[in-house]
Amino acid sequence: MPGVTVSVVLVQHGEKVSGFDDPGLAPRGVRQALACARILCERDVVAVCSSPARRCVETARPIADAVRLPVVTDEGLVERMNWASSSGLPFES
Repeated sequence: MPGVTVSVVLVQHGEKVSGFDDPGLAPRGVRQALACARILCERDVVAVCSSPARRCVETARPIADAVRLPVVTDEGLVERMNWASSSGLPFES
């Protein structure tokens, strides 16, 4: 459509805790997610998509809350280079 501009904002998950197969956010990561939410609530956000990984959902949730949208998880966004042997994920997409 001519004259329509679409922006896609990619946000990496906040700082995570270590030592878990599916770690959540560390306190600093929670603060990072909240800071990102404060920035993005000023934008015309139409969707918030996330990997189902805990750290990603915990990053996306404050953003989604700020823009009053649900978090939509998508298995296609799962990291393929997960070095945990228990992940069972193939490297190819």
